Amino acid sequence: MRYVCNTFTLSMLPLPPPGEARCHILVIHSFDPARAREWLMSGDFVSAVGHEGTAALLSALTGVHIPVERRQIILQPRDEILVVQVLTRLPEGRVLSSDEMQQLWREGKVQLLLVCVR
Repeated sequence: MRYVCNTFTLSMLPLPPPGEARCHILVIHSFDPARAREWLMSGDFVSAVGHEGTAALLSALTGVHIPVERRQIILQPRDEILVVQVLTRLPEGRVLSSDEMQQLWREGKVQLLLVCVR
């Protein structure tokens, strides 16, 4: 599967039961907007972008409509997830507007990443 999301967390991976271990290999690519557009246009994807500001930013950067769909995903081997990663710690509960996301992008505080699960 191919996903788009506003963050990446360990809870997106199948976690082991208590007392056991599980190995996941992740390959992370940094994308510019043109490369993100190519990836988005190359096949179907599921949006798990839960914030309007993030969806609006990615839509503006790539020219591809990104719907807001607040959903939980569990990644499996061969899945890919395009992540709009904010590189600064936000105050608790803070939700950024589209304008604020654009400003962070201009300041270099947002990065586009493709996370591939192997």
